[in-house]
Amino acid sequence: MKKLNFFSIVTTMFFVTSLYSQQVGINTDNPDASAALHVIATGNDKGVLIPQLTQEQRDAIASPANGLAIYNTDEGCFNYYSESDKEWQSVCGRMGKAVISQVYCDDIAIFGNYIQGVQTTLNERIVIPVEVTKIGSYDASVIAMYDANTNNGYSFAGSGTFLYTGRQNITLTAQGTPNESHFNPTPPPVTGDSIRININSTDFNNCNNVVIPVTPALADYSVTCGSAVVRGVYTMLPDQTNSDDTTHYIEVTVNVSSLGAGNVASGWSAETNRVSGVQFRGNGNFNGTGIQTVRLYAVAGTKATTLDPITLTMTFQTKNGAVDCSAVLRAAYTPKKIVVFGSDSQYGYNLQRTTSASYNFLNSVYNYGSLDNSTVKMVTNFTAPAGYTKVGAFSVRWPAAGTINDAGQWATIMSEKPDIVIATYASSTITAAGAALIMQYLNAGGIFLEFAENNPQYMVGQIFGVPVSDITSARAGSGGEVITLPNFDDPIINGPFQPAGARSLGGLDVGGDTETTLYYVAGLPQAGMIIYGYNSSGTGRVSAFRATGQRYCYFGEGGFFTNDNNGSWLSAATEPFAVTGAPEYRPAMRPVTTDYPNGAYNSFYFANMLAWAIDEAQFNGINSGN
Repeated sequence: MKKLNFFSIVTTMFFVTSLYSQQVGINTDNPDASAALHVIATGNDKGVLIPQLTQEQRDAIASPANGLAIYNTDEGCFNYYSESDKEWQSVCGRMGKAVISQVYCDDIAIFGNYIQGVQTTLNERIVIPVEVTKIGSYDASVIAMYDANTNNGYSFAGSGTFLYTGRQNITLTAQGTPNESHFNPTPPPVTGDSIRININSTDFNNCNNVVIPVTPALADYSVTCGSAVVRGVYTMLPDQTNSDDTTHYIEVTVNVSSLGAGNVASGWSAETNRVSGVQFRGNGNFNGTGIQTVRLYAVAGTKATTLDPITLTMTFQTKNGAVDCSAVLRAAYTPKKIVVFGSDSQYGYNLQRTTSASYNFLNSVYNYGSLDNSTVKMVTNFTAPAGYTKVGAFSVRWPAAGTINDAGQWATIMSEKPDIVIATYASSTITAAGAALIMQYLNAGGIFLEFAENNPQYMVGQIFGVPVSDITSARAGSGGEVITLPNFDDPIINGPFQPAGARSLGGLDVGGDTETTLYYVAGLPQAGMIIYGYNSSGTGRVSAFRATGQRYCYFGEGGFFTNDNNGSWLSAATEPFAVTGAPEYRPAMRPVTTDYPNGAYNSFYFANMLAWAIDEAQFNGINSGN
């Protein structure tokens, strides 16, 4: 049969099949009996080319016929229209190839250690977040480039199937061996091999911020695991940065035994696993032998997802093999708002007087703050809201004394949602109406710490659901009375603030001032409280407790906080709240014991109570969202 041009073929096909219902052959006089159209390429080196359309062009076809076929250039596969399914299908499989619209460069994560001359393993991998606009299969590769024209000897590859659209992760494992070292010895490492990404035959080469540091051949060194210290403050706040700077790192001591000839083998490399949103990585080049310090810096995107202690495993690559060590990180609590009721006329009862020990204790970031040695890590980079004063890691407001029963005052408190409310001396006796207002705050997730210089029967009656007539409350004992704290597992007894060498406040004394005696309450269901101490005047008379059904702590003496001793803050006849007062210890203002009356540990007890309140506020409080 003679060759036909395209127009002739179409005309002939129409004429023959429509009028005579015969077969059509191109380059053959004997079409196969099963074929309406049989094409043979001259020389057997030709094919049939059907229309090539993008997916957008394909979808623009109006009323496609059942079986209509095209080649999808986006997908790289033949598509046909299925009338029964009312959609285009792919001969590569029902889903065909996936379509990727974007690579999220800022969130690409590099894992493993890349060392000159050392074969990569399954530990060396890259995770690439992408935006999937069409589900389907993918083939992806990443080439590591030493410079614009030079492959550094290793790459990444992987394939898979996306079952969902939206943001998804591609994980590719490494293969090959880095040819050259490539890193910046000045922290944090910002130089290294660049990457070229290809997914389903599409290049995504705009991720210029992603580099892979490659360490020189490894030196012979040992690691002192117990020396690991985590530096910097790590937070769960979305607007706080935890990486890409020189302040967030793990510091570790190493001992370099020997370097290679000409210092060729003089490198080190280490990384941690990724736990609860945080990871660290470091590498470098030793210039000499002996004891040295190395740093693993937080990788881009590090942000803690928990306030629980995070245990990280550091894997150091050495000439003699891998060495594993551990380091513990704890993220910082977010700033907390505190409202304090009480007198500021003397002794610093309500934490307001800047000359008092209690105010300076609260203001010290050594106690609650962002220093490496802050006892409770808290974010301090914030601005106090209107009406509040920034005091260390807290925003504090001091209403006028005597307003604790005022409905308008509590309406303001409920609208401001402070995390913690503290009532101290001269905040006036809590009335039945006042107790009901405070209960609204507690039921909303608030925390109430009461250091009562008055009869608390209405407050505790509300909390425990006990009629006031069944509650006994009074002062009893002599001035300067103390109670001995019990020794059991408890977040306040065993909190983060402890005297030197101690792990518990159990067996130590706390008390009020020498001018008055301690209040007690009796007639409450003791199954609903954690009891910290009894009044000395009789059985069952509780002077210090924490309610288990509400976030409420009670101590039967407002003078618990007193110490305005001319800036010494160590001891005085009536002042039991002591912090470091000698000039050489300032501004630390750490809790210490006082020599009044025979060693009172009020500042430790309150410090742990506040640490407990901060933790409760973070996870279960009025602003926690729980």
